[in-house]
Amino acid sequence: MDEIRHFEEVRKEARVKMNWGHPLEDIEYMLFVSGLEKEQIQTIRDEIRDEIRVQHRQKGKRDLRRGVSLIGVGILPFIPSLQAGLVVLGAVGFVWGTWTLLSGIFTLTNQNYRNSNSTPNQ
Repeated sequence: MDEIRHFEEVRKEARVKMNWGHPLEDIEYMLFVSGLEKEQIQTIRDEIRDEIRVQHRQKGKRDLRRGVSLIGVGILPFIPSLQAGLVVLGAVGFVWGTWTLLSGIFTLTNQNYRNSNSTPNQ
C-alpha cells in the first residue's frame, strides 16, 4: 500500500513540476532519484508528454475561437455606422482578434513543438 501511495505522490509532484515549466529531463531525474523503476518512469513520462500535447492543442483551439470572435467584434461597429468611438473600438478588436487568431494557427501548426521532448516553456 505504501508503494502505491509513494508512486501517486511522485506522479503528482512530477505533474506540478511540469506545470511550473521544469524541463522534462529534470522531472525524469527527480523520478529516478525517488526510487521508481524504469517502467514506472516511462509511464509517467509518457503521461506528462501526452498532457503537454493536449494542453498545447487546447491553447491553440482557444486562441482560434477567441481570434475569430474578436475579429467579428471588430467588424460589427463598421456595419451600422461609422461613429468615432466605435471605429476605434472596432479597430482595436480587429487587430487584437487577428493577432490572437494567428497565434492560435501558429500554436496548432508548430511541428517542432509536437516532436519535442521538452515542455512549452523551454
